[in-house]
Amino acid sequence: MKKPGSKLSHFQKLGKWLELHLQDPDLLRITTLVMMTVLGLGAVGVPMYLKISDLQEELAQEQERNRLIRDYSKAKKMLRKYRKHTPREADLDWWIATILDISRKANLKVVEFKPLKVKGKQARAGALQGTLLKFDLRGPYQNVVDFIGRLEHSSDNVAISRVLLQRVSEVAKMKTSITIGVFHRKKRKEKANAT
Repeated sequence: MKKPGSKLSHFQKLGKWLELHLQDPDLLRITTLVMMTVLGLGAVGVPMYLKISDLQEELAQEQERNRLIRDYSKAKKMLRKYRKHTPREADLDWWIATILDISRKANLKVVEFKPLKVKGKQARAGALQGTLLKFDLRGPYQNVVDFIGRLEHSSDNVAISRVLLQRVSEVAKMKTSITIGVFHRKKRKEKANAT
């Protein structure tokens, strides 16, 4: 067991050793330099290390913030581009009216028209709903080609997924079944209930 005064005796022994050996000027200089270096590192190095680690953490946060800002800007740019190509009034009724108008301009008769709802995550893009529109047309082949051209150039948001041509008994007449995919604005239930 250690005596209570044993710590003091260790310091006394260290003091006697230093007194004996530090009388040599070269050893005194080396010991002084070592002590000053240790004190300098403790006084300057530790706070600098802490400051550097804080700055590294702040840099990582700023890089993450910068990445999020770039992602947000990219998404906003894509949204602006998409909105530019989507008519403001592009609801399902608008698409139906547009297709009927294009078919009239191409001198085709619409025989049947069926909107088919698409299900799943692919059917939605934000506030827009995807729908397949299936319709049958009758008229000359050249008018059908004209209709398809007008439809493709009417909007960037039309994807013609299927065209089926059949010859009808009438001379130079075609029965055409066309399926297209469109995105339209979802009708809000509040608007529907208010009207």
